[in-house]
Amino acid sequence: GVRAVVLVGQLAEIVAELVLHDVGRGAVLVNDEEYGGSGGYISVASTNGASADVMQHELGHSFSKLADEYDSPYPGYPSCSDLPGTPLGACEVNVSDQTARASLKWKRWVASTTPIPSVAPLADPIAAGLWQGARYQSSGLYRQCFSGIMRSLGAPFCHVDGEAFVKQLFGGGWGAPSAGISLIEPGALPTQAAVTANVGTQVAFQATLAGSANTGGLTATWFVDQQPVQTTATRHGQAQTFHYTVANSTPHTVELKVKDNTPLTLDAPTATRAWTVQGVAVLSGAPTITALTAGLYSLRLSFTPPAAVPGATITGYLSTCTAPNRATVTTSATRSPISVNWLPGGVTYTCTVLAKGAAGPGPASAPRSAKTLKLF
Repeated sequence: GVRAVVLVGQLAEIVAELVLHDVGRGAVLVNDEEYGGSGGYISVASTNGASADVMQHELGHSFSKLADEYDSPYPGYPSCSDLPGTPLGACEVNVSDQTARASLKWKRWVASTTPIPSVAPLADPIAAGLWQGARYQSSGLYRQCFSGIMRSLGAPFCHVDGEAFVKQLFGGGWGAPSAGISLIEPGALPTQAAVTANVGTQVAFQATLAGSANTGGLTATWFVDQQPVQTTATRHGQAQTFHYTVANSTPHTVELKVKDNTPLTLDAPTATRAWTVQGVAVLSGAPTITALTAGLYSLRLSFTPPAAVPGATITGYLSTCTAPNRATVTTSATRSPISVNWLPGGVTYTCTVLAKGAAGPGPASAPRSAKTLKLF
């Protein structure tokens, strides 16, 4: 066998344990100083002094789905191609059989001054180009980096390698959460996507962020109806809060967008949480009684309307008059004044008035009292 390969027995049992505990990917450290490691569903390394580098390399296989960039032969290893419709499997993200700049999967990482194909190393050791020799073939397949960790132990991850790791983290398909890491933690408030609140009131929105631990590593922006209204430079574990005042009874959208400002990707990872806010136009103010005039067996209640509320329409008014040991008298009207008739004479009544609307009645006015007149 190959002495550089370290494998683990009872692999099925280990995989089952990972699945049972909802672990997406596992790594096994073998208590042996023999140099080597292996990739696959589980990354394996020994306790050899180079094992930290070996484990990084193997995780490049297991988690980031990277190919080896060696050009030493591996007889029988299947080839790959990025040509559309090829019967061969597609190449991993860090290798390709394409040599035209426009056809490169990683062309956005390649500087315009970098020759394609590339021959010599670049000033930046992790910069992208197109060097022949990869995936156990010395010709016909090309690697994205001159000598990164997928080719040389102890070398760094190159730009394309690092981006693949980040995309895998946020893309999912490796465990829990199944859709990948979200920059917005579960439990954002309100918990329901549809929120109903009275016009003129405030609704509080809050979410805890995940991602970069660097100060300013995350950018959180609140939007109302797709217009940015609040932006904060923040980091992992910080709660973001926004208070929205319900403007009217028209539906509005409140949205939180979070961006991770990592330099490891050309397209920043983002996450979004959105709510729809439906305002309810409730009459929040009360009419003001300006006069309660006594008449013969009657009262005349004059008032001014309550303050206008956007979207709220007053459909009428209701007065309520009470007196000790007497029946309560309610009278409806569409405007001021309200005539309250057929009352017993010589009785003091205390009256209030409220406005009625489509969403329900508003609060009652301050009371006013008057004594009805009688003939004898």
